[in-house]
Amino acid sequence: MQGQLLNYIVQDNKGYIVGDNGQRYQFSGNEWKENRIPTKGERLDFEVDASGQAK
Repeated sequence: MQGQLLNYIVQDNKGYIVGDNGQRYQFSGNEWKENRIPTKGERLDFEVDASGQAK
């Protein structure tokens, strides 16, 4: 799935994505695979698990 990063909260180690389908998804910073901090507005490829969390 593709979407856009809405927000990443460093202190809470979690962020929010809006998918191209219009749905919002939460993700844990532990799932972030890049070697940098997520940037608001960037385009992302992600998967959604059975509980509705972005991976």
